[in-house]
Amino acid sequence: EVEDVVVETRPLRRRAMQRALGELGLELSNAQFAAHCAGVTPEMGARAVLRAHGRPGDDLDIELVSARASRAFTSLIASGLSLAPGAADALRALAETAPLAIVTRATRREAVILLELFGLENIIACVVAAEDAAEPKPSPALHRVAIARLARRRPVAAHRAIALEDGFAGVRAARDAGLRCVFVGGHDARASHLADAVVPSLAGISPATLAVLGQRTEEPVA
Repeated sequence: EVEDVVVETRPLRRRAMQRALGELGLELSNAQFAAHCAGVTPEMGARAVLRAHGRPGDDLDIELVSARASRAFTSLIASGLSLAPGAADALRALAETAPLAIVTRATRREAVILLELFGLENIIACVVAAEDAAEPKPSPALHRVAIARLARRRPVAAHRAIALEDGFAGVRAARDAGLRCVFVGGHDARASHLADAVVPSLAGISPATLAVLGQRTEEPVA
């Protein structure tokens, strides 16, 4: 996942959703964003927030809020983003030993912008974005697409791949696709329980340490 594993997008995503909801006269606190929007697509976040406000709305309302939040996010990128700690060094080291795929809830345009902003696009073998599967994470569809695309270059088995995810939806998706998974962040109890390992960030992560972290645990109870 590029968001909040590689690039710290959460503050801008929060501001973007607050702006989109503000057009409907609704407020979104930091705690509400963390509970309903963090680690999921803007559409999933919009649906959850509208429901929490007692305004579940129809699909058109949800699509409208989601689209406004996505546009706001793109416009806010110019105000400044930061790489997650250790992300660039870790990715460059990992890319020397294995092909890297971005599997993200972001749109392809957003993902490419984020990678190019920090000069990381040339070390990524493929980008699998929200448009590449009918169902977002926690569906395993995006991870399965990534494995299939990587396998065009050389044989890749899902159980030998390691996903780096920032929330429960991503960890669930990776595990259901048969990948090992390291949860980056450590602030979600469900994700921590489900992942094979938990790290606060990619700082200090090398191919050797990732191989150890990604050793398969017994299948947890979801």
